[in-house]
Amino acid sequence: MRRLLIGLLPLALSGCWTGLNLYSASDARPAIPSGVYRATTSAAPDRVYRVSLLPSGLTMFDGGEKKEVYGFASLDAGTFVGWMQLDEDAPSTDPSDENQLYALMVKRADGDFMIYAPECKDENGEVARQAGATIQPGPSPTCRFPTREALRQALRQLRRDDSSGLRLSKIP
Repeated sequence: MRRLLIGLLPLALSGCWTGLNLYSASDARPAIPSGVYRATTSAAPDRVYRVSLLPSGLTMFDGGEKKEVYGFASLDAGTFVGWMQLDEDAPSTDPSDENQLYALMVKRADGDFMIYAPECKDENGEVARQAGATIQPGPSPTCRFPTREALRQALRQLRRDDSSGLRLSKIP
């Protein structure tokens, strides 16, 4: 998942939204039907992923080089919180750590999905701060959410335009 979100969106350059164990596999629900999808964004070349649902409710994205596992939980009708474990082998209990990366996924009327991986700067940084996130400064500031509800509140306020997201389109 990290590769999908970080590789295809400009997260690596501009920070991200994180938290500590706000979601787990038991929260995961199927959100994207199994199949082959093209991922397009203005920031990177198109990629193709085979998407499959795991028995745990998590979703696997296979880009050929590496398989990435994501979780999705319902936010509102047609919208989902998406997350990935930054370090699946060593879940942290240190409250100063961030071990999950968050995004918003929206199902479009045409059957495509848009994934918005918010940056922790400008308008999105302010949305996160107002929802209760702590801004960790640095060359790429990080918005750290203390609770699931704070994250959900902020995700609902994200701007949803095609130029700031990644589009997943099923390939027939």
